[in-house]
Amino acid sequence: MSRFVKLSASGNDFVLVDGREGLPCPASELAERVCPRQTSIGADGLLVVRDDNEVSHYEPDGSETFCLNGLRAAAAWIVASGQSEHGRELIMRSGDQEAEVHVDCSSLEFEVSVALPRPLDVSIQSVSLPQGVLVHGVFVDVGNPQFVVMLETGEQLDDPHLMQRARALRWSTAFPEGSNVAFVAPRGGDEYRIRSYERGVEGETLSCGTGIVAAACALVEAPSLVMASVPGGPDVTDPLTLRFHTESGEVQRVCFPDGKGSPRVWSTGPVRILYTGSLWTSQWGDLAA
Repeated sequence: MSRFVKLSASGNDFVLVDGREGLPCPASELAERVCPRQTSIGADGLLVVRDDNEVSHYEPDGSETFCLNGLRAAAAWIVASGQSEHGRELIMRSGDQEAEVHVDCSSLEFEVSVALPRPLDVSIQSVSLPQGVLVHGVFVDVGNPQFVVMLETGEQLDDPHLMQRARALRWSTAFPEGSNVAFVAPRGGDEYRIRSYERGVEGETLSCGTGIVAAACALVEAPSLVMASVPGGPDVTDPLTLRFHTESGEVQRVCFPDGKGSPRVWSTGPVRILYTGSLWTSQWGDLAA
């Protein structure tokens, strides 16, 4: 049997396994096995924790990607299980990304903050879709590509065809390697609502950490596409925090500690450890949780 932990980061849910204990099969195959919701545990992704606080994230289709919410979830588990040498302050690695992490915990709920270098690849882009549709947005690479589309009102976010549009954007030839898609609408002040379509999942998830950071950077750096002004002027060096309401109902925050010119950003949100269990792997064809 192989042990696993189920976690949720603002509704973005994961199965976590300790890679140091060995895996029953290659991680990419394990992701394809455990992520389906009707026939297995069900998750938006698989997390594999390795030595030195390194975590790998695999999408349900087996592809390996950087996942900010996954990093946040793994950090909560490392602290909760007493494996952090420095208490609630961690340095974690995921792919090419190295992040400073702070974990606050109260009972079984955690608030995890992750500091990342500010994305350098932020560009306004127009994408042509069938039937002559042209979508204007901002492409942001946060270690995982995101195409951010600004909407004027929250009602537009409730369009029943919105995820069909997101899927068309995800597979657009404008993005040779594909892209996640985030739709954002203002709620007033420093608050926004966001919906996310994730490649690899090939559908909507209740939250996407890199999508939220990408949206915050787009709001700050592409004012010509922003329907509501971001608080503060371009030269303000006071900390700027934007709050994003996810489809799970939970809020994630993105802080620019030195104002809009901050060289790095902090992303903060809740994490819950839901349950633990074991995978019966003696007969792999009859995998059950």
